Amino acid sequence: MISLIPPTSSLIEPGATGDSLSDPRVGLLNLRTDNDGVVRRAMYAVDLHAFVAATLGGNTPRSGETETRNLPSAAERAVRLINPSATIPSSTAHPLMRYTGPPGTFEPISLKRLIDPEEWRTQFAETDFFRDKFVVIGPGSAILNDLHLTPFKTRGSKMTSSEVRLNQINAALHEGFYAESSQTTNRSVLLAAGMTMIGLLLGLRNRRARIFATLALSACFVAGVLWLADSQGYMLTAVVTPLAILNGGTILASLAFTGNARP
Repeated sequence: MISLIPPTSSLIEPGATGDSLSDPRVGLLNLRTDNDGVVRRAMYAVDLHAFVAATLGGNTPRSGETETRNLPSAAERAVRLINPSATIPSSTAHPLMRYTGPPGTFEPISLKRLIDPEEWRTQFAETDFFRDKFVVIGPGSAILNDLHLTPFKTRGSKMTSSEVRLNQINAALHEGFYAESSQTTNRSVLLAAGMTMIGLLLGLRNRRARIFATLALSACFVAGVLWLADSQGYMLTAVVTPLAILNGGTILASLAFTGNARP
């Protein structure tokens, strides 16, 4: 049985309804990861009923186990606080997020700097450092195991949950999401890869020229995918399979034709 444990009443009183989860200061801290453990998508709310059903292996929860409700995340609560009119994706939408930058883009401030009287006075209290800023407080030490994989490869790929949430907040405030290709578009790309492979096999008789053309077309395809993502905010999700069809089919067929050749 799955249950929600609300914040202790010593921090936030349940209120007249006896439900502290509806308090605007309370939000889920969960992050959504893909199957490879990488955080690519933003999650601003959770349909509790659907979540429990998925956790139970697709079974519908029994009556009384949970109620149908959307639970907002801490990122959504923050966005509502900063800009109440911001458009936030629904609980069923988990859009691909455009990160502000690689890990470390949002500079962390250690607790030591805040509790040290001299540093607090000279760097923060006597300046406008925190003016008009939104502050996210969370663990930053690796020993606390609160680091999450991100798509970045440079400067390390792991990011603290606090920085991930800052990226989620920024994405919602500035509509920083990728538009994803549809299944129809993906199928069209796969068909085009197959037709291109057949065209290369029939049009180019020289094996080296065929392989060179395949590699050149693959490089152009990857460059186009990156251009769409970086400049147009459009993410083509069918990338690996078309490349496998084009390169694998062309190269294997070329080797097979060479092996069957007769003097």
